[in-house]
Amino acid sequence: MMKEMAKHFIRPSDFQNIYGISRGTVFNWMKNGTLPAPKRLSARVIGWDRATLDAIFSTLTNCK
Repeated sequence: MMKEMAKHFIRPSDFQNIYGISRGTVFNWMKNGTLPAPKRLSARVIGWDRATLDAIFSTLTNCK
């Protein structure tokens, strides 16, 4: 179940490979409201729904 959910769940360390932005940028964008707060999967694991992030990045790309 967790492995299946992981396919649709993006952790901060995955941003570089998927979207080309650093972990630092991710946390800065969370702080200024560009990204929503992540969801907590366990005590030590946070991340975002991939569909939500794809929609956000699509909007950001279209604004340029």
